[in-house]
Amino acid sequence: ADTPTSLVEAASPQWFWMEERFPGADQWNSLHERLVEAWRRQAELLPPGPVHFAHSETDELGEDLMTVAYLQETAEQAGLATVELSVEQIGWDSLSGRFVDRGLGFIRSCFKLYPWEWLVTDPFAP
Repeated sequence: ADTPTSLVEAASPQWFWMEERFPGADQWNSLHERLVEAWRRQAELLPPGPVHFAHSETDELGEDLMTVAYLQETAEQAGLATVELSVEQIGWDSLSGRFVDRGLGFIRSCFKLYPWEWLVTDPFAP
């Protein structure tokens, strides 16, 4: 559940294939629209500031980056401010006791596509 890497294929290309193959048809798949709506509902619960979207720099195929970029796009379509960064770029500000991005902005909310089992064994974990 922590790595939804088939999300992009199920949301966008499937729609474009249907439009190309069956012009004028419609489909039951409303995944994209539901994601945008879910971000709109979530916006009311989020702290002020952008939502950070994190992926790993070690993603050799770019699959995680594409998934995170797609989710970031749905959040932006819902009206949220976003920031993209890699997990490796997340820092710790010891003065404030907060996680920070590469611009030293506080990370108040973050979607990460990075397995928990890697997170707890990273050198930065402690």
